[in-house]
Formats: sequence, C-alpha cells, structure tokens
Amino acid sequence: MLRTLFTRTAENTAGFILPLLKPGMRALDCGCGPGTISVGLARRISPGHLTGVDAFAEHVALGRKQAGKFGAPNVGFQHASVYSLPFDDNTFDIVFINAVLNHLVKPLKALAEVKRVLKPGGILGLREAFTQGTLYSPGHPTIKRSIELIIASVNQKGGDANIGMRINGLVKEAGFSDTTVSASFETMGTPDMVKMIAEDIALIFSGVDYKKALLDAGLATNEELDDIVRFYSTATEETIQFIAMPYLEVICRKADDSARKNNAEGM
Repeated sequence: MLRTLFTRTAENTAGFILPLLKPGMRALDCGCGPGTISVGLARRISPGHLTGVDAFAEHVALGRKQAGKFGAPNVGFQHASVYSLPFDDNTFDIVFINAVLNHLVKPLKALAEVKRVLKPGGILGLREAFTQGTLYSPGHPTIKRSIELIIASVNQKGGDANIGMRINGLVKEAGFSDTTVSASFETMGTPDMVKMIAEDIALIFSGVDYKKALLDAGLATNEELDDIVRFYSTATEETIQFIAMPYLEVICRKADDSARKNNAEGM
C-alpha cells in the first residue's frame, strides 16, 4: 500500500463537495481506498451513514481499521466493483468518486451504475487527475520521463491518465445534469511529503509486475527503469522540491423526473 494514499482526507481531497453534505444523508464512496476520506465524509453526515466500496479486498480491510481507529460507527466498507454495485436503485443521496475512472476501460458503464444507485435529485461528486499537467521543480528529465511512463502504463491497460479533462463531458453523456466544474491540486510540498511521494514512485517502478508490463509493451528499457528507481530512492530537497498533481472536479445531479413531471402537470 502506497503511503501517500493515507494523506488523503475529506478536507484536502473532497473539499469541493463538503458544503453539500448534510446530517442524515446516505452516502457512497466509490473506490474508497484505505478509508481516510470515507471516515471524514461520514463525520459530516452523522447520524447518516456512509458506505465505502473498493475493488481491492485489502483496501476494504484498511477502511474498517480506519473506522475503528477514529471511532466512526456510521461508516461501513464492502468489497465491490463500481461496474456492479450491490445496492438497490435510488439508494444514496450523494456519491463521491476520487481517482477511479482513470483506471477503467468503461467509465461510462461505471457512471451508469452510479446513476442507478443515486436517488432522483441525488448528487455525484467526481474528481479525476490530469496527469500530463503535473507540476514539479526543479525540471529534472527523470521526473518528466517517469510521468510519461505512468501515463503510458495507465493508457496501455485501457484507462486514461488524463481523464480529468473529460469528466464534464462524460457525466453529461451519462445523463447527469446541473454540472459545476472546479479544479484543485494534490501537492507534495514539504520535505517529508516529497520524501514520501519519491519513495512511493520508486516502489511503483521497482514492482515486478509494473516493470514487466512496461518492458513487455516496449515502453521503457531496463536501464531507464533502474535510473528512475535510483533517482527517486536517493531524492533530496535539491533534486525534488515539490510535485503537484492537477485534478478536475465535477458536481452534478441525477435528474428528478418525478419533480419534472409534477411541474409539467401543474402548468
């Protein structure tokens, strides 16, 4: 598990939807990861309930630990795919998704499933990366190359590492309405945070499966990958001062057809 995932909180990751949360809501966190965001969101809707789902069973176990650690009785976690959510139609008042669609081959299928479980008039808060726009200083060529390879790796598996730029169009295509777009950065700007992200990137590129996939696809050479691991493993405040990943955010709603029908009948 990458340590930087544990730095994500409701405040620094889901700030764009926090004003919309109300006590008593029923909420869903799709792709909840280790549960650090879920617990913060659950606090905001208490005595309502939040469910976190993730395709990785180990993330679900970590989420349950987070709930126990922070004393969050109104949050639960389930192992499930966003393509097939184990909930009835019209269940949730609000759904939050962070950095999930970029990994999916069929993001519109996932959005259709999210729309199914949302109540009419319910809110979707969606946040996805624009990896190509990553900011970093100083402008070291190894950082540039590692970002290129991360993008290539995601795209080669059928995802889209820059899907953040498309999410407004995707939610409209999926039938959501009343969209509002914003943007934010996930910034690693202190020495400790820079060290953490550098160690995580080194861990990613030294992973056997990750390395093999890049090599088999002809995207990189062994020497390149070894250089990247060496660079991040020995990173200092001089070689990396900060890294900031841009995210696009969309707030939208599932149309309330019953309200529209009532309005039309009252005319």
